[in-house]
Amino acid sequence: MSDVCIVGAGAAGCEAARLLASRGYDVLLVTTSLDTVFSCGAERVVAAMPTDTFGGSLAPSLRPDSDGTVASWDVHSAAKYALEATPQVHLLQSNVDDLHVEERSDGRFVTAVETWEGVPRTARAVLLCVGPFLKASLEVGMAVEAAGRPGEMAYPELAEALERFGVALRTERHEGGGGDAPTWRGSFARFAHGVVHDGQVRGWQNLFAAGVVVHGPMDYGSAARDGARVADRVAAWLDANRS
Repeated sequence: MSDVCIVGAGAAGCEAARLLASRGYDVLLVTTSLDTVFSCGAERVVAAMPTDTFGGSLAPSLRPDSDGTVASWDVHSAAKYALEATPQVHLLQSNVDDLHVEERSDGRFVTAVETWEGVPRTARAVLLCVGPFLKASLEVGMAVEAAGRPGEMAYPELAEALERFGVALRTERHEGGGGDAPTWRGSFARFAHGVVHDGQVRGWQNLFAAGVVVHGPMDYGSAARDGARVADRVAAWLDANRS
């Protein structure tokens, strides 16, 4: 059993994983693909990320061009290496499709997340940092696929599981591309207003959420800091509920 299972390895998820691991918690970080860990969603990005974030800590590993940008694959590679080198973080490539839930006298608990292989992964707490990938749909030209960004898988079944347990979701629309990249537009589900309070899903004892899936589109720094803030909440809950 992990102390916390984090679903989604983007800005918020990686930030939360780094912080919780640094405090000694055992973290299972689940991502749909190891090739999209800390994905930037663009071919090149500005290398100078906020110094108080996980991205900022990668600076010594990056070699930006004269314009200050670096290939997003280089950022991904540095982030993946840093996470894999952290003893308390365990990366798992899979897609979370369902939640195992218990109704107890003091509230509703997630006892495990279930991946598409049908394998339950138990954890004391669950943190959803799935960005724009919850029940996502993407249009590129005439093609429509279940993805949050081109080539990156969505979480349709996880959205269905949340709705099955009465968690209200709303639809958010966004678009991107242009220049050398194809333009695209899409939609994804995020938590409805008021469903998440201070990082915790209302009515649930150990289910938390951070980043885009809570607040809608955010820049990197904002998403990372929200991941860190909610990780503090998760840590406080874990400390208060030691068995």
